[in-house]
Amino acid sequence: MVSRIIVAVAVIAYGLHQLWESFHVSLYGGYEHLTTLPITVYATLGDVAYTIGAYLFIALLKRDMRWPLSMARTDIAALAFMGMAISLFVEYRALAQMRWFYLDAMPLIPGLGVGLSPVVQMTMFLPLTFILVQIVLRRIGRPVVY
Repeated sequence: MVSRIIVAVAVIAYGLHQLWESFHVSLYGGYEHLTTLPITVYATLGDVAYTIGAYLFIALLKRDMRWPLSMARTDIAALAFMGMAISLFVEYRALAQMRWFYLDAMPLIPGLGVGLSPVVQMTMFLPLTFILVQIVLRRIGRPVVY
C-alpha cells in the first residue's frame, strides 16, 4: 500500500504542478540556463520532490506511512503551512542566487518581495495533492460491484 501512496502522490503532484507551471512560466525570466529539460518539467519535478518530502516528513512525525488515507483537518492545515514555507524558501533562495527573476506581470506579495504565484501554488497544491490521493486510493480499494 505504501508504494501505491507514493506513486499516487507523485502522479497527482506532477499533474497539478505541470498544469500550473505551464500557465505561470511566463511570469519568470532568466532561468534558461538551468536545464536542458523544458523549464516547466524541471520546475514540476522539483515540486514533486518537495511533495514527496512533505509526505515522508509527516510519515516520520506520525510514524505512519499510510497517513494520507486517514487525514485530519489539522493535516491539511499543516500541509498548507508547509507548502507556503517551502515556496518562500525556494523563492528567496533562487532570487538570492539569481537563478531567475520575476517579470513585471508577476504579482508580488507586499512586504515579502516574492511572487504570489509560487506561494499560492504550493500552499494550495500540497494539501490538494493529498486530498486527491486519499480520494483516488479509497476508490481503488473499493470492491467492484456488478
